Amino acid sequence: MVNTSTQAKGAVEITFEQIGRPELWNTNTGNVTPIHIYQVKNGRLIFHLDFSASASHIVVLNGELQKPFITASNLHVTSFDGNTLAGYSAEAAEEVFAKIVTDKGVKRIAARGKRPLRPLSLGKEFSFDLEGDNALLISKWKMTMDGGAGFEQSFHKFDFDDSAWHNVTNGAWEMQLPQERDQATYPVTLWYRISFEIATLPPNTRLLIDGFSGSEYQLFVNGDEIKDKGRRSKLDAEIKEVDIQSHVRVGRNIIAVKLIANRRTDGILDLLKIIGYFAVEKSNDGYMITEKHRVVKVGDWTKQGYPFYSGTGSYRTEIEVPSKYIGGKLFLEVDCGDDVLEVSVNGGESRVVPWHPYRVDVTDSIKAGGNTFELKITNTLINLLEAVQKPSGIFSAPRLVHEHRYELSLL
Repeated sequence: MVNTSTQAKGAVEITFEQIGRPELWNTNTGNVTPIHIYQVKNGRLIFHLDFSASASHIVVLNGELQKPFITASNLHVTSFDGNTLAGYSAEAAEEVFAKIVTDKGVKRIAARGKRPLRPLSLGKEFSFDLEGDNALLISKWKMTMDGGAGFEQSFHKFDFDDSAWHNVTNGAWEMQLPQERDQATYPVTLWYRISFEIATLPPNTRLLIDGFSGSEYQLFVNGDEIKDKGRRSKLDAEIKEVDIQSHVRVGRNIIAVKLIANRRTDGILDLLKIIGYFAVEKSNDGYMITEKHRVVKVGDWTKQGYPFYSGTGSYRTEIEVPSKYIGGKLFLEVDCGDDVLEVSVNGGESRVVPWHPYRVDVTDSIKAGGNTFELKITNTLINLLEAVQKPSGIFSAPRLVHEHRYELSLL
């Protein structure tokens, strides 16, 4: 059963014509757990399942239904052995209860409710690091056709004045000319130039050769020819990665490309991608490379120096958990949009949550006193490949939610 909507549907009534003991097969973890609360009405099995955004459930009827069984409760029931019921709740109810169908009829058992404990916030500021390269993406080029004297006119040099060249973006070169050529002859030698700013020189700066469509090209950074044709990048084996660290400098930098086009659809087809260990900040009508931020606040990371980053961002923080919270159920709730969440507490085993609900049972990992949380968010490739600044990261303060445990007994 699948919620095909991106909106939560809450508790949904499910009915089966066949009657049996229902089990829930968790599509995230593979765990199989009994569904403890159900009814039988008019020869049909009835129970409720919660459907968060895009949630899916697999239910299997395994074996004959036998009494006693629980027909109603305001607890989230975790176990029932026929006598003792265990469960938890965060509700501020005067009592917790369960109705149990036995051979002697329906019995109601109850206990006094406990006052809820307030959720603990993980705060609004985190230590932060990237597990991959950040990127600066640029699309505004200057372009001209070379009549044969490009090098003599210093097209590749840093201080060449390209203000009279055509303004183009990534894409087929000839479609961007202000007017059609008199004769569509090929090949054509093209020159492209583009600039970017560096405020703080980062280490390990590289350039991705992506979409250089033509029979050959030459690459220049600040007037220096880069003869290395690169190695396979982590992003794509067809995209080459070239080290330009020794050629870049603080301030304005110029990249020039001489490219031989053999058809009208050649040219620099994709965004220019400069990658490395840096952040980027807005500067005039574009972005400039700056020093990486070691601390970020909750909110979209594309607004905090990483507008074009696609990959995993790692958030770390530590909070104090009072001893009164130990003994209850503890759930970590994280608001991370529609991306993938990975949680580790106190250096323990990581748990991955690929979709809603971003709620992780961390009961067994929490201790009284200081607890360290590492939350990893992995977004999609659209930020890097298309320069779409899709909001990414942790958008509000994560919460550690406490729910009291209860045991009810038929005896």
